Amino acid sequence: MINIRSRSGMTLLEVLLAMTIFLIGSVSLMGLFVTASALHADAMNRRRASFIAEELLAEVRALHFREVFAKTNVDGPSGGDAGGTVTVFATGPTEFRQGALFSTFPAHYLLNPITDPNAAVQIADRTSGPILLEGGGAVEREWAWASYSTVGTTFNIAAGDRPLWGTNTGPPFHADGARVLQPRSWRFVLDQDLAVNDTTVAVRNDTTAPQPPASGYIVVDEEWMPYASFASGDPGSFTVADVSRRGWGGTRAAAHLAGTPVTVAREHPFYPGFYYTVQFYPTDAMASSAQVIVTVGYGNQNYFRVHTFHSIYSPTGY
Repeated sequence: MINIRSRSGMTLLEVLLAMTIFLIGSVSLMGLFVTASALHADAMNRRRASFIAEELLAEVRALHFREVFAKTNVDGPSGGDAGGTVTVFATGPTEFRQGALFSTFPAHYLLNPITDPNAAVQIADRTSGPILLEGGGAVEREWAWASYSTVGTTFNIAAGDRPLWGTNTGPPFHADGARVLQPRSWRFVLDQDLAVNDTTVAVRNDTTAPQPPASGYIVVDEEWMPYASFASGDPGSFTVADVSRRGWGGTRAAAHLAGTPVTVAREHPFYPGFYYTVQFYPTDAMASSAQVIVTVGYGNQNYFRVHTFHSIYSPTGY
């Protein structure tokens, strides 16, 4: 006869083993839940960044030419020396020709990231900035940093400010009718070449215009950098805390040439923690079309991501 005895309950070892299996399973499930939550949050942030970019590009497409660029023509030959004065045709708000004086047509807030987009009056007056001269018999196109006359008919270019970039070594010359273009979004440009490991970003700066906040984010070409301080002056400078902050948010640290625009990022008014820039790059002094680059960044000092969007701006109206 076989005696089979049944056993009720569990030994202490079996209880401990069961608890261990349960705890391991719980930790694994919790880890999966945390990972899934993080991936979901990142996906939502990427979707929101795309939505912000699409919204900005829709506003870009609605901009008139005069809100993006100021353009006029040289009135008589100019140049021929190391510096020079460029005289352009006088223009007014009722004339079709795009005026050289910025205050004639207040800039859209997309292109004026240092001022409050909700302000009743946008500050548009500037006394200096980059200009592009081209055509009319000029040897080649020339980017220069110029100071503006109060009536918007004269650009004074110092000897060291022509050209901002380029290869021409002789004194520039611009014949009657040469085109002069001023990109409204170019508030700052590099004062000198920026190496890939530089942490001081020296910029030409119009000190009469609103100055950027003490800290924030700047974008050079498509490279983001969080800056820890800003020194006003002309030239002024943004200081990046250390070289590890170059190529921020997954962008690529790169060398940049003098004259490259430097854009200050603005925090989105409806999406805290999301920053954006809108920059226009004209292909020529006619600015019949221009490349527009919209970048959106989000996160904190430990985790930051940037998404870049390219498009073409083709103005259809004055």
